[in-house]
Amino acid sequence: MRPFLVVWLPDLHAGSNVGPLANPWPLTFEEAENVSYHSPSKQQKELARNLSKFIGYAKKQASGKKLAVILGGDLRDGPIHHDSLQTFGDATSQEALAIELLSPLTSSADELDAVRGSDPHAGDMAEADVRIARELGVKEVPFILRKDYGGVYIEARHHTSTSRREWMRGDSLRRLLKHTYYSNLRSGTRVPDLLLRGHVHLFDHEILPIYGGMQGAVSGGWKLGDSYTATKDNDLFSIGGVLFHTDTRRVECVDFTPKAVVRKAKDD
Repeated sequence: MRPFLVVWLPDLHAGSNVGPLANPWPLTFEEAENVSYHSPSKQQKELARNLSKFIGYAKKQASGKKLAVILGGDLRDGPIHHDSLQTFGDATSQEALAIELLSPLTSSADELDAVRGSDPHAGDMAEADVRIARELGVKEVPFILRKDYGGVYIEARHHTSTSRREWMRGDSLRRLLKHTYYSNLRSGTRVPDLLLRGHVHLFDHEILPIYGGMQGAVSGGWKLGDSYTATKDNDLFSIGGVLFHTDTRRVECVDFTPKAVVRKAKDD
């Protein structure tokens, strides 16, 4: 049986003015006499190039393996930023853009799954994530996905928490791993080999050898800092996604974070 390469891609945020966009994009896909277009900034074009590089790298790493893709929620930027200068396009525009950006990856997947993100971005019950995922070929879109990939049991969920202070970054993930381990033991359910999380737009990877090598990985996102991150004491974010090789149990955080942000993290 061929091993899997699992791709974890949350927090696309299509429609953000600081998210990926390669070419001018219509502001609506509703019928209208005159449709205006949003022209991408230099930063948006760079994010789109990086997303394309990530997809290309994932496909290359999947050579000889089965490609499993898990979409991690918040695939559009959505209503939290409507009527602001931080977003462009209506719901039809943003969801069509998400499909356009993701289809080069999802069309190559042997197995395709998705989880729901947050209401502020994806709407009530994260229904926008459901519509996008179903359009790409996913049948069921839960809030928590638990699935076996070639003998490796993975739990994927959008939400998690973290500290933005470097010396505290891994604390939340290590506590989550321990909590999940003991909770599953008490309930007599299978303990996941890997937890996948998103939401915080900051990479983290932890492994607990004394808990059977249980691992956790938190992905970056695909948008630059915005007015929300600017309110934090430490305005940091990561750009990129996560790959997991089931044959070697290796986690890769594929990082495209701008160097200026990386330097700031080191200096803080």
